[in-house]
Amino acid sequence: MCGVFGIIGEYSSSKAREALAKLEHRGRDHCGIVERDRLFLAHQRLSITDVHPRSHQPMASGQVLISFNGEIYNHAALRERLKLSHWETASDTEVILRAYECRRRETLPGTGPIRQKTPLLPSIGGAFYFCVRDQSDQTVSLFRPNE
Repeated sequence: MCGVFGIIGEYSSSKAREALAKLEHRGRDHCGIVERDRLFLAHQRLSITDVHPRSHQPMASGQVLISFNGEIYNHAALRERLKLSHWETASDTEVILRAYECRRRETLPGTGPIRQKTPLLPSIGGAFYFCVRDQSDQTVSLFRPNE
């Protein structure tokens, strides 16, 4: 299982990296770090789905940044439902990132305009948790399925 580590607010980069080092055993394939004003988001990756470097995390698209841990069992079906013309990776992480973007725009292909935001998690099958940083509204959200 991967390791996700983040700090929101003031932080010491060296101390954040020291703390992150304690998660190295969670994923030795790659360590990705994003440092922005008042945000430190890091990911220790254990590559399972799409082992190519293009799937390293944290992963970004537009104004959205994601760090995802787990496995989405129905990511192929979700990929088909999103009906996007281009995918950068074969990873389940990108599927969640793109689904979040569609939800943020309050539209899902084939549903037309939606007055209330479509719940993101009920359509995702798997064991997971993830963190999303949405620059458009300056939010950080944590997601996990109901147990």
